[in-house]
Amino acid sequence: MYSSWRTVIAVLLAATFLAGPVFAGSGATHFTTGALAGKYLIPSGETTAGRLASYLGAFAAGVGSHLVMDHFYHYEPAFDQMDPEARYYQVEGLAAVILLYSAYKKDLRTLFGSLGGIFPDLEHSLGLDPKVFPTHNGSVPELNYPGYGWGIFENFTLNLTALYLVRWGPDNADDIPIPLFVGIGGSHRRLVTDAGPRDLLQPSLSLGLWLEDWLTLRHEFGTVIYRLEGAGQPPGFEAPKRVVTRHLFALGYHPRTGGAMAPFVETAAGLSVSNYVPSVEDHALAAGEPKKAEFAAAVTVGLRADLSRRLFAQFSLDHEITPLWDGLPEVTGRRDYQFSLALNYQLSPRR
Repeated sequence: MYSSWRTVIAVLLAATFLAGPVFAGSGATHFTTGALAGKYLIPSGETTAGRLASYLGAFAAGVGSHLVMDHFYHYEPAFDQMDPEARYYQVEGLAAVILLYSAYKKDLRTLFGSLGGIFPDLEHSLGLDPKVFPTHNGSVPELNYPGYGWGIFENFTLNLTALYLVRWGPDNADDIPIPLFVGIGGSHRRLVTDAGPRDLLQPSLSLGLWLEDWLTLRHEFGTVIYRLEGAGQPPGFEAPKRVVTRHLFALGYHPRTGGAMAPFVETAAGLSVSNYVPSVEDHALAAGEPKKAEFAAAVTVGLRADLSRRLFAQFSLDHEITPLWDGLPEVTGRRDYQFSLALNYQLSPRR
């Protein structure tokens, strides 16, 4: 009886959200990452009240994943639904729901995570104005990849990984055979622009794993945002912004020490992308227009502090090699090194 009830709920909720065009602009990304967040960030409940709480938590985790993906990148070009690119995303979104259906029936946290993941885009489908969600009303820029090919590659790899973990991965994060960790951090960046010196915060998000007790592999997304001064805009409009992002793969060496603080060294390489966010009306969608992409690299030295079995912090000094900054017309000088602080959570335990 309980299994039949779960199936009916899964079919009704999925059909309700698929009835609109909400999935056309996002493809599979918000479905798959929302399901992944619901499954692994929210513990399952044992009682009726516990299960209800886990479903609400999974929905909230899905909403959070939407914010992360909008800002830290997934490919979502502007188009109408008759555009050829839109047809690809309609197929991708529909395929995601079909492939996730067995996971939805098995674990409703994945369903509610997916629903939370696509819920913010309903205000686009319903034509609501003004928009409420931070990446839809200009509070947080919505970023994109420089070109269709990059975007498809990113979406495909991300969706495939998330789909595999949601459908065939272990039921709980503790049972994941690979010791994964996620991290949030911030770096202090010093720029000199035509408007004068700027001290900027570069927030970052990372996903990593321990290859060995002394070796880590990490994928980091970081963004720097600042307003472009001197560009006139009408009253009620925000100044245009520059958004520079970096996407790095980092290999870290952590020598074994017995102290509370352990040194580490990282080398990283990847891509740096410049986005231009044009002047928009206050609280309007501030979507980045990718302008340029170049190779980026970094060398990091720092200290790691194990705060608990799951939690560890890193304080580091980074030397960055990013030629892209030299090509930005408003930048007249910069500091190549920056101080960073990151807090990491071990999703699955180190073995």
